[in-house]
Amino acid sequence: MALYVPQSRRRRRLVVAATTTAVIGLVAGGAVGRLSAPGVADRVASVRAEAKDTASGLEVISLHAEATSVGAGGIDLVLARTARELADEFDRAPWVDSGQRRIVLQALTALTDRQDKGTPAFGEAAGGLATMITDVFAGRPVMAPTSSPSPSPSPSPSPSATPTPTPTPTSTGSLSPTPTPTG
Repeated sequence: MALYVPQSRRRRRLVVAATTTAVIGLVAGGAVGRLSAPGVADRVASVRAEAKDTASGLEVISLHAEATSVGAGGIDLVLARTARELADEFDRAPWVDSGQRRIVLQALTALTDRQDKGTPAFGEAAGGLATMITDVFAGRPVMAPTSSPSPSPSPSPSPSATPTPTPTPTSTGSLSPTPTPTG
């Protein structure tokens, strides 16, 4: 005995099967894509590794400048590459605030504008900038480089002065006053 299935029922079954297959495929594809996509930690690690590579170019300048075996042309190329790479890395590093970014870029501009390229002093400055870049991308705040601080005169203590408490760090990191002897 032959079983007759109307064409409308066959179409309905075909549509249901196709829809079910599409939904299952989309859910499975979304899950696999989500699991294989890089996470936040992966992206942070990637930017930090690239920043270390950028800093390593400056460390090479530092080593060669101390040995006085690098020309200013090579230094200019490395500094230009450093500026390009830093711009990209800062754009992908939302944890670096604008103040830290400004400090690093000002230090790079100051290094680029120096006229003593290839000297040990320049190499030392390049090494300092490399450390600054690594610290900023690692989340350690840096301070703007300052020129040599001018010595400030210290007041001479009078013999009748009483000991004044000066803050000293404690094991918890807070400051506690302790008397300082005057003599």
